[in-house]
Amino acid sequence: MESSSSTSSRCDVEEEPELRSRSHRDSETKNKVIISKMKIWLVVFPLIFAEIGVVYSSIKDDAFDCEDVNIVTRKEWRARNPMRVRKIHTPLNHVIISHTVTAFCFTLEQCTRDVQFIQDMHLDDRGWWDIAYNFLVGGDGNVYEGRGWFHTGSHAVNYNTISLGISFIGNFNNDKPNEAMLNATLNLIKCGVRKGYFSPTREIHGHRDVACTESPGNHLYAVIRNWEFYKGGRLPDYYCRKLPMPEANKDIVNE
Repeated sequence: MESSSSTSSRCDVEEEPELRSRSHRDSETKNKVIISKMKIWLVVFPLIFAEIGVVYSSIKDDAFDCEDVNIVTRKEWRARNPMRVRKIHTPLNHVIISHTVTAFCFTLEQCTRDVQFIQDMHLDDRGWWDIAYNFLVGGDGNVYEGRGWFHTGSHAVNYNTISLGISFIGNFNNDKPNEAMLNATLNLIKCGVRKGYFSPTREIHGHRDVACTESPGNHLYAVIRNWEFYKGGRLPDYYCRKLPMPEANKDIVNE
């Protein structure tokens, strides 16, 4: 009996190193599998995000790829982030031309400072979500992205959700728009039609056609009245009441 027990004990002792060795090998195999999977993901993840970046970049570039128009993007003029945004439904049938009633700008540097100033005023003093206009046009012939093609503006009560607002930088009761500004605006509108943001039958209006204001100034209004697709006269929802006092984070959309 002792011999049997002793033999059994010796067998158990002899098997332990083998069991430990097998367990060690299994653990090493699992670790290798985990490391291999991690390496695969380290390779795949950057590729996935790179692909997303390419798609996003393509969409962004396509939106601002307009023939004969140089659009200075928000990033390029160092815009502040909007408080909120509201998507606009395209295609739109109304283009509303206004002026900013600020100094006329002649260079990229001057116009950039003016656009930054206007955004600060609209965010901080007016309490709106962002700079009011969808686009601004400088005396340098550049178009500056405001809220852009895809978000509602805050430029015309009762028409913000169904129009795109383009504002000329300057006071055009005093200043006269130059050819570079006018051509840039017309080409921007044509680009919007080609990309489906405007309907082919779009109507161009002055700000004074939708609200009780002198905007876009007499000199500019006299020019746009001769544009193709201009539609003059007061529109049905013409607004002629004093705007309410600004409230924090409240945008002007409709009354």
